[in-house]
Amino acid sequence: MLCGNPAKILGIDHRKGGFDKEKDADFIVIDPKLKETAIDSYSSFKEVDINCKVTQTYLRGEKIYDYLEGIQDQRNYGKLIKRDFQATTLNYY
Repeated sequence: MLCGNPAKILGIDHRKGGFDKEKDADFIVIDPKLKETAIDSYSSFKEVDINCKVTQTYLRGEKIYDYLEGIQDQRNYGKLIKRDFQATTLNYY
């Protein structure tokens, strides 16, 4: 639900942003009881306390990350998805 509108804005909602059978299953699982501090020095969230922790990441239906086991697969995931329209504005309603 959180990804539906961004996918529409980007023009990729035919493949992303929902749980329909023909769409890619890209999602994360979080544990709201675990806390962590962001360590990414390239974002504005550096050293910010986050009130949840990503415990698993799935890409196209395959688990590629697990909190206890680390990265599950080293394959080069991802491919270009063509947009259906030119997303030049956020006012697409």
